[in-house]
Amino acid sequence: MALAGALVAVGLAAAGGAQELSLLPWPASVEARAGELAIREPPRVASAARCGARVERAARRIEARLARQTGLPLPSPRPAGRPALDVTCGSPGEPLPHVGMDEGYTLTVSPEGARLEAAEPWGALRGLETFAQLVEPGGSSAFRVRAVRIEDRPRFPWRGLMIDASRLFVPVEALERTLEGMAAVKLNVLHWRLTGDEGFRLESRRHPELHRLGSDGLYYTQAQVAAVVAYAADRGIRVVPEVDTPGPVASWLASHPELGAGPGSERTGRDGGALGAALDPSKEEVYRFLDGLLGEVADLFPDAYLHAGVDETRRASWEASERLLGFRKERGLQDDRALLAYFTRRVSGIVAGHGRRLIGGEGVLEPGLPKGTVFHSRRAAGALAAGTGLGYLAIESGGFSLDRMWPASHYYASDAPGERLPEAAGARVLGGEATVRAALPTPASLDSRLWPRAAAIAERLWSPGEVADVDDLYERLDAVGFALEWLGLEHRSGYERALQRLAGRQHEALRTLADVVEPAEAPEPPSLAPQALLGLAGAVPPESGVARAFGRQVEALLADPGRPGARDAIRARLREWQGLDNRLLPLLESRELLRECVPLAAEASAVAARGLAALECVGEGKGESCRRARAPGREPGPVCGLVVAYRPAVERLVEAAAGR
Repeated sequence: MALAGALVAVGLAAAGGAQELSLLPWPASVEARAGELAIREPPRVASAARCGARVERAARRIEARLARQTGLPLPSPRPAGRPALDVTCGSPGEPLPHVGMDEGYTLTVSPEGARLEAAEPWGALRGLETFAQLVEPGGSSAFRVRAVRIEDRPRFPWRGLMIDASRLFVPVEALERTLEGMAAVKLNVLHWRLTGDEGFRLESRRHPELHRLGSDGLYYTQAQVAAVVAYAADRGIRVVPEVDTPGPVASWLASHPELGAGPGSERTGRDGGALGAALDPSKEEVYRFLDGLLGEVADLFPDAYLHAGVDETRRASWEASERLLGFRKERGLQDDRALLAYFTRRVSGIVAGHGRRLIGGEGVLEPGLPKGTVFHSRRAAGALAAGTGLGYLAIESGGFSLDRMWPASHYYASDAPGERLPEAAGARVLGGEATVRAALPTPASLDSRLWPRAAAIAERLWSPGEVADVDDLYERLDAVGFALEWLGLEHRSGYERALQRLAGRQHEALRTLADVVEPAEAPEPPSLAPQALLGLAGAVPPESGVARAFGRQVEALLADPGRPGARDAIRARLREWQGLDNRLLPLLESRELLRECVPLAAEASAVAARGLAALECVGEGKGESCRRARAPGREPGPVCGLVVAYRPAVERLVEAAAGR
């Protein structure tokens, strides 16, 4: 591995070994030391009383996880001898996670044992996850932890994941395993979007008609919300609710059309289409209604922040409302942007009245809101600068949309939140969020859309900016991807089950195609099309590891065309893929959900044939096959929502054959 050098202690090269650690996110400082802690028996974790019950429970979870990973039994209830890891805390900390909590820790491992020290329990939670990542198979003992000293702290205090449950209801068990994954990679905010056009997913006891008529029967009870909030807090994760206002609110208007600007909606947006439904800012009853509803939300979610939406998006019902036109003239509001600013000031006061701070989108980019307001930049970097310029705090998710189906390397190369802002403005950027909104055929697909790519974003938000080596990231992502399975995440096992669902006993044959294709890049914001995603497009991971490995083989060959065996390995791969259409045609044609992918298999075969012709011409190739390889290739669009993932590597071979 080739980690950027500034963050690694001076003694690293002499001690050796730290560059081989599969830590993610990478710590602020790593110093490898001589020796290792041998683990020959169930590893026991002891936490000091000052750390509190939360850390004690985390210690027991780590023991259980290590028991699963190692196959060693759980420690006995009354163990003798020294624990593998001692945890101490400087103070018991606050009762709930919060912005600005101290998440720093120091972890020291020697052959005699390991010690984790943290100022607050939150740092102890982060350090426990690091210790779990360090446990690996040993040479002189069954398992080991290499001797090391780690001093670690986060780069940003706000490291979030936004899940949109209004578009597709995500069951509580899926949320809980997501929280396990978040804790493992040190994300600390679950941003939970609960309302939208498609569904009102929160039980309201004040207005039960909202979830009864606006949710298609799928919503979170208040008891479930309390359980998720407690589950998250136990892992040092805050839960920030989002209740979108003034729109999209088609699900609200199913029961309360009188709150809307214009005709009420008798349906929710099940197809993901924008309905343009919005609350009417001119009606005082809207603000009375919001006061009661947001007060109920504030009672359910103890976090200091409440996301109220307020995005600067087109609202067709506002444009068509004669009432609002008259209201704007009466109040001297020039346009709908000014109307949104008026609405936002009113909502900000309501949120503040319930002891919470407002988070909002582009709609808060107006002066006059309290300085504690947080601007959530979902699109342009210029908007982030505008928000901080107004003195607001800010979080950013513009470059971190997991729905876009970008590879992990793309998110990793994105600027960190506020990176290009002047120092004073950058200091007001709290951090950022990965987002997943609509690219889910079923709730079971959540894991594959999140992991392991979300871990790359987690590192961008936790680790120092100097940590930027993409090849190193992928090596550690592979290890972390396996480790996340021990937490109950299903990004790998779910892939296997999805192929079995589509192809039955022939799922291994289908995998030869599925492994080398990827979902096409999606628009932003993504559209929800569950039926289209029930096929192969909803089964395959966002990034093909097989194609990435093939690309590395091609680059190695081009760097050294005489490298022994390199050409033969590439040739064997391409010949395998060249026959995909013939081998898979009977299967694809016999399954309704796969039939549309017949042209995809043909395309994969054609790309492989082009690669074989180009391979023979790399160097001094001549003849008819070389002329064919050098001919311009066509650039087809996606087939059944997928693209051939090894095409870029083949095009590199073609360029080399042409002498470019």
